[in-house]
Amino acid sequence: MKNRKTLNQADELKLDQNLAKLDAVRDLVQALPEDMPSLQWRSDLNAKLEAIAATPAKRSFAWWKLAAPMGLAASLATAYFVVGLGAKPATGQEAGSIEASLVLAHQESDARSQVSYVLDSAPAAADSTLDGSSWGVNDLEAF
Repeated sequence: MKNRKTLNQADELKLDQNLAKLDAVRDLVQALPEDMPSLQWRSDLNAKLEAIAATPAKRSFAWWKLAAPMGLAASLATAYFVVGLGAKPATGQEAGSIEASLVLAHQESDARSQVSYVLDSAPAAADSTLDGSSWGVNDLEAF
C-alpha cells in the first residue's frame, strides 16, 4: 500500500467509466429471474439415466460362434501339411537332372561315411588282416 501511486484526472475518469459499466452489468444479472430446476424435472432425468444404465451393452463379437469352424480349418490345415505333403522333388530335381544326381551322390557319400564309422568302431576280429581290419580289398571295393 505504501507504493501506491495517485491517479491523475484522466485515469480517474477512465476508472469511473469502467466501474459504471460494471454496475450496469451487475444490475442486469441481478434482474434475471432465478431459475431453479424443479424436483419433477430432476426425477425425470434420474429415471432416464437409470433406464440407460440398466440396459446391458450388446456384445459386438461372439468368438464362440467361430470356434468350431476355426478348429475344423486348423485340423484340415494340419492334416494337409503333415499327411498330404510327401517327399516331392523341388522344381528342377526331376529324375535325371543335375540337381537330382548331386543329391543322390551326397546321399551315397553320407551312407558310406556312416558305414565306415560303424566299421571303425567295431571290435577287431581274430582272423584280421595285417592292417588290423577284418575286411579284404574286394570287400572295400564293393562300397
